Amino acid sequence: MLNSLAEALSEDGAPPTDGLEVSGLLERGLALRLRLVSHPENLGVIGVVYGVLPPVWQALWPDPDNKFPGDPAYNTGYLQSLL
Repeated sequence: MLNSLAEALSEDGAPPTDGLEVSGLLERGLALRLRLVSHPENLGVIGVVYGVLPPVWQALWPDPDNKFPGDPAYNTGYLQSLL
């Protein structure tokens, strides 16, 4: 899934932005939504690998009603941890 997301972003030529939705990767035509990670330093290995903390993006998927974490009426039964 992450490779497909990276390919889709590369094909569009647009840089990732907070809230960007990428369609065509999930069933039923649902989109993934990008979210800028609030505290990438908590991911430890990122800084070790790169020597600096680059922007880190989280790909969120919607619940069956097409609501994302943080949206009103999001079904918390599909809870995803926000990084």
